[in-house]
Amino acid sequence: MIAAVSPDGVLLSLNWRGSAKVTETVAKTTTLLSYEEISDIFRQQMNRSKG
Repeated sequence: MIAAVSPDGVLLSLNWRGSAKVTETVAKTTTLLSYEEISDIFRQQMNRSKG
């Protein structure tokens, strides 16, 4: 995963490369988070790593 973040904490880009193999299904139905929710969680985690 490669993320570009501006000095003021704005996520500029996010690139995820690599293959993944599904080995187990935990829940057959699940809801996906919106981009905004994922972006908010990412920002919160990035702020924690700065501390």
